[in-house]
Amino acid sequence: MGFPRLQAREDVNAALMLSFIPAIEDVAVQTASGPSDGVTGGTGMGLTGGMEDIDITEYETLFFHVTLVQAVCSGLIAGQLGNGSVKSGTKHVAILLLATYLLFNFI
Repeated sequence: MGFPRLQAREDVNAALMLSFIPAIEDVAVQTASGPSDGVTGGTGMGLTGGMEDIDITEYETLFFHVTLVQAVCSGLIAGQLGNGSVKSGTKHVAILLLATYLLFNFI
């Protein structure tokens, strides 16, 4: 017999260690090492390939969508860790989505 909250945290930690963290490490290593096939890419930055071509609205839209996904996932995890049920995370999701909307539209 164990503690349900402790077990839930261990399950979340295990899931992160097995899926999310190695994926981030792989991307970081690939980015740091540069192109592996010997082809040198341009020095462009941003979504469009060059510093002079950066479109701010593309970045705003991208960050808004990423923040929406983050709000939903974080809210569900907060409900799981806080109350032991993913269903109870819906209130966290609603608050985080509202905060995201307000921050992106009024600030």
